[in-house]
Amino acid sequence: MGMTTAGDFSYDYSTPSSVINSVKVPDNTNKKNLKTKLITNLKANITRAPLVRHLQADAGTSQRLYNPVICIQEGGVIFFNVDAGNLAYPRYFKDSILNTNPAFDYGPFQKLETMIVQQGIPVETFSFIFKDQGIYVFESAASGTVTIIGVVDKSQTCSNSVNGIGAAMVTDKSLSQIGIAS
Repeated sequence: MGMTTAGDFSYDYSTPSSVINSVKVPDNTNKKNLKTKLITNLKANITRAPLVRHLQADAGTSQRLYNPVICIQEGGVIFFNVDAGNLAYPRYFKDSILNTNPAFDYGPFQKLETMIVQQGIPVETFSFIFKDQGIYVFESAASGTVTIIGVVDKSQTCSNSVNGIGAAMVTDKSLSQIGIAS
């Protein structure tokens, strides 16, 4: 998964922090309305970084999705591009109401942050194996934009998958395919 110089997540084949902050509340009341509001805000803000085409050095073309919904099978790995100099790295958004695995060990993401921020290590790539099914929300430390990763059972297939990874814009359909109903 790539990251732009602005800190947005990208996937080859934006959601501003104000959107995230707009749905945070100090208590857990009425989570269904919060979830609906978050999904609506995510879909409304995807136009900030639209699907674009980039010419490649080999004269081919690729499509890039910004802040996508990612679908992988249980045991799949995601490689995150990191720009340590601009503090652009993935951070698990532990307080998101969309997360479904309360036992998720996001310690490796905290270690990544320590390596970049406190130790000044110039990390360029970070990989993580998603061993358990569930929904996982990540934010960019640089921009606050989010991407949602849905991990499905090994017996399931992800729509539009290439090498076992499916990526799509934030829509009702892409969210429902990873288990989020609006």
